[in-house]
Amino acid sequence: MLFVIPTAGEVPIIQAMLALGMGVGPAGALLMTLPPISVPSLAMLTRSFAPRVLALVVISVVGFGVVAGLLAIALGF
Repeated sequence: MLFVIPTAGEVPIIQAMLALGMGVGPAGALLMTLPPISVPSLAMLTRSFAPRVLALVVISVVGFGVVAGLLAIALGF
């Protein structure tokens, strides 16, 4: 059974970035994209999936993160 490993290490980093003036859109995009494409998650998935599939997953997650960040900015968050 496959699980995404939530590292939770990104939460304090993003909180600090928000305190320094980072926008909510980019912060939300980071929260969405960092756990699925973290090194532990990819290392675990390497045993189960071909490199081509993992590359597709990484590209998809990054793409959806960019779209989500741009959407949050467009909606005024």
